[in-house]
Amino acid sequence: MKVLVLGVGNPTLGDDALGLYVARELREEISRKKLKIEVVIEESSLDWLTIAEKMVDYDKVILIDTAVVNEEKLVGRIFKFDLKGSDERYEYSYTLHNLSLQSAIKIIRRLSPEETPEKVILILIGIIEPKEFSNRLSPKIKRIIPRVVKEVLDEISKIN
Repeated sequence: MKVLVLGVGNPTLGDDALGLYVARELREEISRKKLKIEVVIEESSLDWLTIAEKMVDYDKVILIDTAVVNEEKLVGRIFKFDLKGSDERYEYSYTLHNLSLQSAIKIIRRLSPEETPEKVILILIGIIEPKEFSNRLSPKIKRIIPRVVKEVLDEISKIN
């Protein structure tokens, strides 16, 4: 079993970089654990099609990204989706990336059906849309990192 954990975000858009920070924390946590499965942790600031190409040859993928919610009560909330097959419910692009993730996965599955992951878990964290460039997370979003790390580790433990 080969698992890819991919933190996604833009390092210059403040809270949108959360996935990158989570990936860095996970890299440290995973290095201390003895796992029976291979877990690769990467970061990406690229478009969904390029990200979907990274999924080739993995059995399971866990993506961590942000979702613009624009409601204060949803900021910091963790949303988790299991993107199965051609489920159309998640066709809309929830994030700041151009092509929807679901569309990108469909393209990759058509091009490389044997090499694409059977399971893709999407973990999104609610943020207010960034209005200015910043290389720092807001205090509220920074405090979420341990909870998101735990959520990913729980997903990994289900298959370890």
